[in-house]
Amino acid sequence: MKSAAFPSSRWSPDHADHPGSWQIDRVAGPLALRGLAWPRKWRFDSLLTEPGPPALITQDGIVLVYNGANHPVEGAPDVPPFAYQPGQLLLDSADPTSVIGRLQDPFLRIDNAEATGQVGNVCFAQGLVAFKDTWWLYLGLADSRIGVATAPMPGTAASTVPVRAPIQAEEFHHDANTAS
Repeated sequence: MKSAAFPSSRWSPDHADHPGSWQIDRVAGPLALRGLAWPRKWRFDSLLTEPGPPALITQDGIVLVYNGANHPVEGAPDVPPFAYQPGQLLLDSADPTSVIGRLQDPFLRIDNAEATGQVGNVCFAQGLVAFKDTWWLYLGLADSRIGVATAPMPGTAASTVPVRAPIQAEEFHHDANTAS
């Protein structure tokens, strides 16, 4: 029995469009995707934007950490070409497709000591965990290492920061000891 709330899927080795693929029974509605955050000229995210960890619902809206890459010609002049860095969007909780805030600059940057690897100048946010009154943001560094940045959770004993969103750059610090 299918539920209207959850799509079901099934394996079909003989699927007509692509042999050996999954077929998904989708919830009724438009099948189009809707873009939310586009690259911006002269900013750190001028080449591309892509989502990072799952979004968080806050009293101010939905915070989405995303990763942006810098365009080599029309990007931020103080950021290396093709550098990946995390930014934040604030989405309206009443309409999660409406962006109501966006940081102008990345809130974390890879430092020179960690910028070399398989792909240089990459600081890619991938996982976010709440643990003991602290946010732990796990990062890919230069496509070669895993790092972590931490920040006290607003409104906890570990923080004197008032509750608000998005998280500001100065609230995160990079723990270089765990990145090597």
